Amino acid sequence: MPTSFLLHVSPEDAALVIDLQPQMFMGVESHDRLKLGSNLQTIAMAAKLSKFPTLLTTVTANASAGPFVPEVVKGCLLQ
Repeated sequence: MPTSFLLHVSPEDAALVIDLQPQMFMGVESHDRLKLGSNLQTIAMAAKLSKFPTLLTTVTANASAGPFVPEVVKGCLLQ
């Protein structure tokens, strides 16, 4: 019996939820911030290419948190 990950997860029974604002990057010290943004973009692109529903959430984008991470939005809008 195959144990491929995609046999267990499909766009019909899963979704990707990303909730991250640029202000949150300031507190990241365990990883390079540019690499973190690139990794998030790659995850978003993979979800888009695999046709997984993707939900981007943010809190107070017009106030203190700032807009959503542009690289992630770009990955989700991949055509």
